[in-house]
Amino acid sequence: MKQTEGVPTEFVEATGASSKGHGIFVETMSSGDKIVYSYDFTGTSKNKMMDTGSNKFTVTSGTGRFKGMTGGGTCKAKGNPDGSAEFTCSGTYSLAK
Repeated sequence: MKQTEGVPTEFVEATGASSKGHGIFVETMSSGDKIVYSYDFTGTSKNKMMDTGSNKFTVTSGTGRFKGMTGGGTCKAKGNPDGSAEFTCSGTYSLAK
């Protein structure tokens, strides 16, 4: 199943080139089902753009096929010169029976 949309809501504290914060990410799948994650993150910036970052996430809820889902993991991020970022994530999850 593919993700069709991902919407973050973040709260960030930045001091100089360092930042930290937390947020909620709602992932909508091609079926219309949703997975909600909470996360905490840290990062660094360079030239007013993201340079590196990392986060720890936890599945907090889901709908449809993902109702009762549990799981979590981590992501590492690398900023690109155009202002975008690439995330590499790994973790585990379990679907409700």
